[in-house]
Amino acid sequence: MIGFDPRKAPEVIAVRLNNTSERSLKKAIKKLTKHFGTGNSMLNLLQIAEYHGYFTGVFDNYLYVIHEGSELSITSLEEPEFWRMTLNSEPDTQVIQRIK
Repeated sequence: MIGFDPRKAPEVIAVRLNNTSERSLKKAIKKLTKHFGTGNSMLNLLQIAEYHGYFTGVFDNYLYVIHEGSELSITSLEEPEFWRMTLNSEPDTQVIQRIK
């Protein structure tokens, strides 16, 4: 079954955007909504992310949802260079889960 399990939730769930086009953003939204097991729209993504305690963002060719209480959520706002490095190279799937 495809769906989101909050008990095993990582701090960040990210989808890499190929470019900054509308089509690429729609594909990323579709992948994230499929991961959460909800309908394919940005509104559904925002609602389900908020329900599970995440907020949604776009940064450096990534569409991501990040847990509100995590250390990374504070760092993502205060230190963009560290956030860029973390999005691109963090190997631990409990911290960042990348959806392909």
